[in-house]
Amino acid sequence: MHNIGDTLTIIRREQNVSQEKLCLGLCSKTAYSRFELGDRIPDRLLLNTLLERLGKDAGKLSTVMQSEEYAYFIWRRSVAQAVAQKDITELETLLKRPEAVVSTKNGNKNLQQQFLYRMNALIADMAGQPIQETIDWLRLAIETTLPEFTPDKINSYLISISELHVLTDLAEVLLRAKQTEDAGKLLVAVVGYATFYYQDPEARVKVIPRATLLLAPILMEKGEYLECMRQCAHAVELLRSMKVLYDLAGLMDFYLQASSHSVRTETTARYEKQLAALRDIYQEYDIDPDHSPAASSYFQNQDLYLISEVIRSARIRSGLSQEEASEGICTPENYSRIETGRHSPNIGTYRALMEKLDVDADYFESDLDTSDFMLLEKKREMDREESLDHYQKARILLTELQDGLREEGAIDRPRNRQILMAEDNLIRYAEKMQDEDQFMRQCEIYFGCENEGWLTEQFWNQFLTKYKVKLLNQLALIYAARRKDYTNGIYIWEHILNWLKDSKISLTDRFTAGSAAMGNLSLYYGGSGRHAECIRMCEERIRLSLSCGRGLRLGRDVMNKAEALIVSGSAPKKACEKNVQQAFYLNDLLGPETSIKYADHFYRENYESNVLWY
Repeated sequence: MHNIGDTLTIIRREQNVSQEKLCLGLCSKTAYSRFELGDRIPDRLLLNTLLERLGKDAGKLSTVMQSEEYAYFIWRRSVAQAVAQKDITELETLLKRPEAVVSTKNGNKNLQQQFLYRMNALIADMAGQPIQETIDWLRLAIETTLPEFTPDKINSYLISISELHVLTDLAEVLLRAKQTEDAGKLLVAVVGYATFYYQDPEARVKVIPRATLLLAPILMEKGEYLECMRQCAHAVELLRSMKVLYDLAGLMDFYLQASSHSVRTETTARYEKQLAALRDIYQEYDIDPDHSPAASSYFQNQDLYLISEVIRSARIRSGLSQEEASEGICTPENYSRIETGRHSPNIGTYRALMEKLDVDADYFESDLDTSDFMLLEKKREMDREESLDHYQKARILLTELQDGLREEGAIDRPRNRQILMAEDNLIRYAEKMQDEDQFMRQCEIYFGCENEGWLTEQFWNQFLTKYKVKLLNQLALIYAARRKDYTNGIYIWEHILNWLKDSKISLTDRFTAGSAAMGNLSLYYGGSGRHAECIRMCEERIRLSLSCGRGLRLGRDVMNKAEALIVSGSAPKKACEKNVQQAFYLNDLLGPETSIKYADHFYRENYESNVLWY
């Protein structure tokens, strides 16, 4: 990220939004102005809220954060888990922890207070208190950052995703209190706001499906079955397009309920089979398909890194001692505390250390060095097309990225040159416009190593960004495809996964990087005859995908596991028939197309040649 303050300024001015309106209920205008000027840096909780109020999905940025901030995040996740499990004793215990004390240190006091009010509402609800008490707590949470809010005034505010989640919480409680009309008005307002103000589908998908799921029973009660089907189908398609699992089963179920009062359609038949397969997988792994991420949405699928780990890996990579790394910047004692996470460096110290250790990593990171958030959105769209093997579309988006960076005057920044070269290299290789040797030579240039330097232990003593992991995955695929013995490919994937697991940051918060390595490992463990490891890795990734609500490769993992069971003799072919059927329906629901075709072909070859899926 070139400068997060510049990015906020650009987006705000493009949308003609005043500083006062943007920071209403969050912080003072004076405090916010310092963010735009670059005098201060907001923490991730506050930055998320600011970007979301501007209609942007904050997941485009990675965060290099302090250990203290990550501990707060972990605490909030633990609170969310206690809520999901309806464990009021654990929830009350967590709310007595130091993290529950509202702090003014990071300038996000109101957001912390809003979360606590929201949790008090849930405690009151779980404890069986009068429902009005839960409603009062939620209204207090809303008023904390959206003063004098009413549904009819929703368009006069700027509202973040987490704030919209509080509104949907209130609507859910109003429904149970039989205040159906008020709940319906609130949900319609939420869906309308997210549809109009959030142009990024990654932001919309975090709001619209949940609100639609709550709106569906109201439409059913009114007998508006066709409208219920229309809205549920729209939300399902949004989830499918983004490969998100949260609320997917519930929405498909409501569509089917509504369709029983109307004419049966082709969509009805597809949803029936796909929903059954989805629920079977959730049941097998003992995960609730109807759980919502709303309570844990502090960081939802955003890549995180710890300052202590970034600095330590960079120092080891450079071959410096702690004394040498700290010289001229801070005392060796303070430096040691930074590496262990016991001390958080100020902005100047952090940047001085990064410069000395030759690491290009600011607090808020993105693949591209730009202040133009639209280019980050375009980069994420290109990544999505690549994940679906749509390389022609990816090539078009790459060209648009190059043009945008050139217009900004940022195309010659070192990181942008590297990324654009690497992306062009990757797409050219995928389109068979260059061979494997050319691709590997370009990777050597990108990583600054030659002669298979990534196959040494020294190479792994470095800070691996999400983008570096992406290229290493592609490199490992080439090794596995070309050498046929898979040894070097498996070596790279195992090292990626070990590097990620050695971090204090969980795989849940490095999902993209971890999931890709796990998926390829499971595939090539199977190809090299290591079937027990293949099955274990498939199960680990399936569980991670279900827990994180990410479904792009879910069907492929189910298929890969079924094949490994059959080939290894761990289960008879007939016993795996249902798994292969599940794989087909999950792939048809979530993609990609190559996996749909593979599951269909496998089933016809091994079970029923004339199968009719629907």
